[in-house]
Amino acid sequence: EHRLLSWGGDRSLRLWESTRGMPVGCLAEHTADIDGALRVGPTRLLTWSSSARALHLWEIDGDASPPAPQALKGHRGYVQSVELLTDGSALSRCNGRAVTWAMPGGDKLRQFPERGKASAWCDTDDGRLAALVTQGETTELQVWDPRGDQPTLCVALEARENLGIYPRGEVVWIIAKQYIGLVELQGGCLAWSA
Repeated sequence: EHRLLSWGGDRSLRLWESTRGMPVGCLAEHTADIDGALRVGPTRLLTWSSSARALHLWEIDGDASPPAPQALKGHRGYVQSVELLTDGSALSRCNGRAVTWAMPGGDKLRQFPERGKASAWCDTDDGRLAALVTQGETTELQVWDPRGDQPTLCVALEARENLGIYPRGEVVWIIAKQYIGLVELQGGCLAWSA
């Protein structure tokens, strides 16, 4: 059976039977307009709102309306985005910080970074997190094991504006306005090219 999921400004998630376009159920327990949803298990759904400080984890099984969602609390501000990581955990972002969550259970794993604010995040091919973290006048690339206490690699960067990071195998590309940087994750080497 194929189903579609819709969400938006009416604070509800709606399940639809896709072949006939008929509603199957409505999830109306969200406290704010819904900005996104991710399937995080065979019967679990994670939702978030940029006007709420919690994510909601729903158990969706069968045609009946599901029970109230589990609230995942861990942000001081409003949740801006959520993505699934290579290891199956979820990463939620808010005001330059991120929280990782075990999925499909919803346990909070940790918050990144402990100091400073991150402007960009990516998930590497081997399951680590890379982030561009700014603290005062310093910007650095930090690479984290999602379950670790400290970054496994920190590399200071020259640029502070218009940075983006992209993982490819054992390297992370750092894209800036006038140059491209390459960080090898194994050795911690940094090479810049114009």
